[in-house]
Amino acid sequence: MVGGDLNSLQPYMLARTRDFLNESLALADRLPHFLWASMILGSYLGRMRRVEEGFVVISSAARLASACGLTRDPAANIEYDYLLSPPKDGLEIAERVRLAHSIYITDQVLSTLSGLRATYAYDGRGYEIPEEGRRETSITSPSIMDMKVSMMNIFERVSDFARFVCANGLAEPEESYDSLKAQVLSVESSIPSFSDPLGLGPFEAVSTSRPHIFLVHVTVYGSGMVLHSLRASKDPEARREMLRNLRSLVDACEEIRGPKRSDVVHAGLPSMRHVMNAIRVLAHELRAPEARQSSQLSIHYCETIEVLLDFLDDLTISYPAWADAPVPLADVIVPAVNALAV
Repeated sequence: MVGGDLNSLQPYMLARTRDFLNESLALADRLPHFLWASMILGSYLGRMRRVEEGFVVISSAARLASACGLTRDPAANIEYDYLLSPPKDGLEIAERVRLAHSIYITDQVLSTLSGLRATYAYDGRGYEIPEEGRRETSITSPSIMDMKVSMMNIFERVSDFARFVCANGLAEPEESYDSLKAQVLSVESSIPSFSDPLGLGPFEAVSTSRPHIFLVHVTVYGSGMVLHSLRASKDPEARREMLRNLRSLVDACEEIRGPKRSDVVHAGLPSMRHVMNAIRVLAHELRAPEARQSSQLSIHYCETIEVLLDFLDDLTISYPAWADAPVPLADVIVPAVNALAV
C-alpha cells in the first residue's frame, strides 16, 4: 500500500465502517445486559473497597445509559429516538426503569464513598412501574408486586441507615427502629405461610442502641422474605428482581461489616441457620434450567452465594463450635461451591 492512492481506499473504509455500525446496531438489544453487568461490577468493586475503580465503571455505565435513552421515567421509556430500541411490552419498560434506578443508586453510593462528583444529580425520588408493567410482572402472583415495592422501601431505608452508621458511628432515634420493624412485620403479614419454606419463625427485632446489630437482623430476615418469594414464583422476571433485591440487602449488610465486624458476627449467630438455608436454596436454584438459560440470572445467583459464603466464613472463624452444628456446614458449602462451578 506504500505510495498508493488513499482515495482508492475510501470505498473499502466506508464499507468496513458500515459493517461495524451494523454489528453495533445488531447488539443494541443487548445493551441492557451490558449495563446490568456494569452496574454489578461497579457495585462489586465498591464492596471490595476498590471504590475509585467502581466509580469509574458505574460512571461510564451511567453516561452510556443516558446516551442510549435509559431513564427512570416510565413515559420516556415508551417513545423516543435513541440507540436503545423501543420496549416491546410493559414488562420490558418495568425492567428498564429498574435498571435505570439501580444505576442511579449505585452511582450515588460510589460517589459518596469516593468523594467524586456523581454522574446524576441527587433528586431523592424512587421509581414508579407503569400499570402495564405491574400487571405483567405480577401475572403469576397478584400480590408479588406490592410485596416487592414494600421490600424495596425497606432495602433503601436499610441501605441509607447503614451509610449513616458508617459515616457517624451513631445511633438514630428509636423511631427509626420502630419504623423499620413495622415495615418488616407488614410485609411478613402479606405473605401466606411465610415461615414454612425457610423455617424463619416470627420476626423478633432486637432492642439495642447499636444500629448495626439491628441492621443485621433486619437484613437476614429480609433475605428470608426474598428467598421465600423466589421459591414461590415461577416467573423468570420476578425471580431476577428478587435476586436483585436480595443483593441490595446483602450489600447493605456488607457496608457495616468492615467497621463493626465483631458485633455483626455476634449478631449473626442466631441467624446462622437462615444464612445456611439461603445458601442451600440459592445453590439449588442456580442449577435450575431457567438459571442455566440466563447468564444474567446466573451472575446474580453466583455473586449472592459468594457473599453469603463469606458471611458464613466469618461466623465459623469467630465461633468454631458452629462447625459441629446440627446441619454440618459441609452439607451446605460443598453443594454451593459445586453450583458456582457450573
